[in-house]
Amino acid sequence: MTRLVHFDIAKAIAIILVVIGHYYPENAPGWYLALHSWIYTFHMPLFMFASGYIYLSFKKDEGYFTFIKKKFRRLFVPYIIVSMIIISIKLLTQRNMYVENPVTPETYIQILYLPAAGYFLWFIWSLFTCFLIIPFFKTAKARLVLLLISILLHYVFTLGSIELFAINETSRNLLWFMVGTSAYDYGSIVFSHTFWEKYKNILKIFSIILFVVTSILFLLETPYTNEILAWFGIASTMSTSTWIAHIRATRYIQPILIVGSASYIIYLFHTTFEGLAKSIVQKVTFFASSDTGFVMGALLCILAGIVGPIVLFYIIRKFQMTRMIFGLK
Repeated sequence: MTRLVHFDIAKAIAIILVVIGHYYPENAPGWYLALHSWIYTFHMPLFMFASGYIYLSFKKDEGYFTFIKKKFRRLFVPYIIVSMIIISIKLLTQRNMYVENPVTPETYIQILYLPAAGYFLWFIWSLFTCFLIIPFFKTAKARLVLLLISILLHYVFTLGSIELFAINETSRNLLWFMVGTSAYDYGSIVFSHTFWEKYKNILKIFSIILFVVTSILFLLETPYTNEILAWFGIASTMSTSTWIAHIRATRYIQPILIVGSASYIIYLFHTTFEGLAKSIVQKVTFFASSDTGFVMGALLCILAGIVGPIVLFYIIRKFQMTRMIFGLK
């Protein structure tokens, strides 16, 4: 299978933003809270966009139930195992140290219909729901209909009150998955046009400028910029990823490619490693005494949330059983 290197890079950028976004201590200074809000405007839309594009890029001619069985093994088997690990760790530690979102023994049952072990796991529910739906829209024109439905669900008929099976998050994020499929369906038409070939670098720079300007406006609390940032965030990240992918010296981009290839394991386990690091950082006075201390503590926790799962990724990849359990091919 040929890898889409620019999408590996985009996934690496997205997962790093996810890890940063999930570090949210009570003593965070105002500038970090603003950074946190900014990240949340576009990092998950970027993930869903990449998932939609990659789905069509590697789509096989197979039956619906065969496809769903593969996606269930890829997504939900790791989800159940990781959820049980997270719940067990929380139950063992929450009496003696600070734990975000404490759990009870009933949480073991709740994970069957809610992302109860950690709300960040809504992504797996939503992505699986997208995979349940998308095979019924077999042509590019049919997928345009689903794109229209997703626009209505996102902007008009939101289902934000239905938490069961993370339907609320799916209604908000199906749009970005469908934007990814549309980019695949119609990208060849756009990117083969002589106008694109002539001005593609200028257009890519323009998308980055728009993203930067909109980001500044967002930080200045300008209305509606949060919705616009999702679109410009996807465009500018893909533009940047494409440029990075064309770097000839592979050794310079190898670290980010490793992060991209391990992104699913990082997503599953980053809060566990980050939480353990955070429980240690919070006991050291220095990390809460100044902005410098906060930054150093944040860097330690964020690095733990990235490096720890990468080490685990290489361990999991060594054995066929663990590869199967955690959805690695």
